[in-house]
Amino acid sequence: MQTYDSLPTFDYENVVLLEILGEGGFGIVQKAYLKRQEKYVALKTFLKYEENTISQIILEDDLLKKVEDVGTHYGGENHFLKYYGAFRDPEGSNQYSVILQMESGISTLDDILSVGKEFSFAEFLHIIRQLIKGFALLQSNGIAQRDIKPQNIILVEDKNNQKEFLFKVSDFGIGCLLEKGCDLLKSENLSGCSIKFSAPKILQILETNDISQYNPYISDVFSLGILALKMIRHSFGKKTWKKGLLSHKEKFPDEFLPFLQVLAEMLKEDCSQRVDFCKLDEILEKKIATGELKDNFDVKNLAENETIEYFYDKWIEAKEAKVEETLEGFTKMFEEHKKLYKAYDLSLNKLKESYKHLEKAWKFWTKLKTKRLETIGKGDKNEDEKDENEEIGLMNGFGDIYRKMNDWKKSEEYLMGGLNKLEMQKCPNQHFLAVTFRNLGRLYFDSEQMQKSEEITTRLWKNSPI
Repeated sequence: MQTYDSLPTFDYENVVLLEILGEGGFGIVQKAYLKRQEKYVALKTFLKYEENTISQIILEDDLLKKVEDVGTHYGGENHFLKYYGAFRDPEGSNQYSVILQMESGISTLDDILSVGKEFSFAEFLHIIRQLIKGFALLQSNGIAQRDIKPQNIILVEDKNNQKEFLFKVSDFGIGCLLEKGCDLLKSENLSGCSIKFSAPKILQILETNDISQYNPYISDVFSLGILALKMIRHSFGKKTWKKGLLSHKEKFPDEFLPFLQVLAEMLKEDCSQRVDFCKLDEILEKKIATGELKDNFDVKNLAENETIEYFYDKWIEAKEAKVEETLEGFTKMFEEHKKLYKAYDLSLNKLKESYKHLEKAWKFWTKLKTKRLETIGKGDKNEDEKDENEEIGLMNGFGDIYRKMNDWKKSEEYLMGGLNKLEMQKCPNQHFLAVTFRNLGRLYFDSEQMQKSEEITTRLWKNSPI
């Protein structure tokens, strides 16, 4: 049996931690950037070490390995996030993580709905069809996810067509393995499931502890039906729907009416009458084959601006609009954008994104500085010096990005401005001094100003803190 000590160690120094995607009983899921590998990942970190925690990480690791195997060998690479493994902290702090594929930009179906994405029927059917096929593939291999909700459907770009989105299933924290062909589960472990997306049978189990006739696939079909309903609702005005909706066709937009019968199958309250994913896949494919439903999705028809970056920008703007105008609120947004700027800055083809987040970091740093002066006032030498060094750090960021953009003049303005501030300090910060000299050296070398490059390199060696 695998133990904590047998898990491979993970180099946390190689990680830039970004925004938190979700929190649960065992820990947090966070977007992160692996610097050396130049890739984004979802880092699920288990922060508490208890007797049942190591059992959970081993269970989840086994399950994700099986999902990865299904993705690799059974054609599920477009349905599930790539799994990189479970790791422990080399420092022995009893912290450990599971790591999955992630992309930059907006991260979940819930995010994209929250910023007003309206799906055409062609887009909707294309997405739901792919999700049903993914869950049917899991069922065929004895895997149930058991927590279907928009937050657990991750948005990534199709490598073959950057304009098209792929919606991949994530978070198998309460998932389970069954024998192939076995539909009934003998475990009542449902802690952590989302009540809003749960089938009536789940609610019954939570109330009575009676797990007889519990089929996780059939319960998950109901959850996917609720998710589909949420997508449809967002696509025509976010109308409030009440119980009995499925019996009122007039409430549906005409475009979505052909899917109503499929949705009714998914949302049958009596689990004995509801289909599982394999049967649902058959029903959907038959309707498409006979022309009842038309999957005429064409990526060429997507709006030009509807990229991952476009929706991510809208999500960030919505998030920023809700930030409390306090030291804590401004500090949180400043730190988040600073991390994002640094993560994107590690990749030459992400300069636009890097610059965008650096500008936002500057904006929130300015607000933070103003709020600190209003709240605390001047006179705290440590805080004043910290503010100035933060400003010098941001100026270095702008200077280096403009260098990469070949805008030598703006690059020199920012870097020399930072250097002047440093040289006016009584005891200049040696780290920022060395970084500024290094960036100026790079600027003059790239712009073929060799005399200036030599001069600044000499000054770097003289002022090096090493």
